[in-house]
Amino acid sequence: MTGATVSGFPDPCDDRQVRLLVHRTSGDTVEATARVDDDGRANFTLPEAVTPGDIRGVQLALRP
Repeated sequence: MTGATVSGFPDPCDDRQVRLLVHRTSGDTVEATARVDDDGRANFTLPEAVTPGDIRGVQLALRP
């Protein structure tokens, strides 16, 4: 996996920056940021590929 799309952000979040953290089973973390578009979606491009079996957890946070 080299990217992800998260949808369902409410209208007040338009143009807000969102951070996605993918925690690997190895203990490493891959981070990507994106902006919420007018349709309430954020499209993330990961800096390196992560396989589904290598994902321990995922965190998503709106940045101030």
